[in-house]
Amino acid sequence: MRVSAGVSYRRQVQLFRWHGTYISDANGDYVSDALSPSVAANGDLFFTREREIVKYNKHNQIHLPVHISYELSHGRIETRIFGSLRFSLLESRQGYVLGQDRVPVPIERAGVRAGIGYGGGVDISYDLSQKWGLVSRLGYVQMPFRDDLVEWQEGVPELSVGVFTRL
Repeated sequence: MRVSAGVSYRRQVQLFRWHGTYISDANGDYVSDALSPSVAANGDLFFTREREIVKYNKHNQIHLPVHISYELSHGRIETRIFGSLRFSLLESRQGYVLGQDRVPVPIERAGVRAGIGYGGGVDISYDLSQKWGLVSRLGYVQMPFRDDLVEWQEGVPELSVGVFTRL
């Protein structure tokens, strides 16, 4: 049985595609899906806009993972089955999400964000020396995500390759 911890960086890129028509005011801000009589009656200037957005959303996270594992070793090669908790430390997000009116809302934020996820999987490591080694991990992680409008849980398959050191 082994307990290990470290720092993990994760980058997720997601294609956001939207095509639609909506009503905006003179500043280009969203007003509604259609020009209703109540909106038209107030005398302001409104425009019907058709827009297509194709953008890659970028989501970066830094985590502190803690793994508990059972290992089998054969010489310099070790195989482990593990369960893990993952504590989110920092997060940045850039792109678009759908707002409450089903119209894209740009998001760009960065900062400290607390959250806890969990996961499990297998990894294989190769010892280069008594202190250093290479590791490859295949697993599944369930993490909380939060935008300005929505909070959800997302399951993510994970494949990682890296270098480790023993203290």
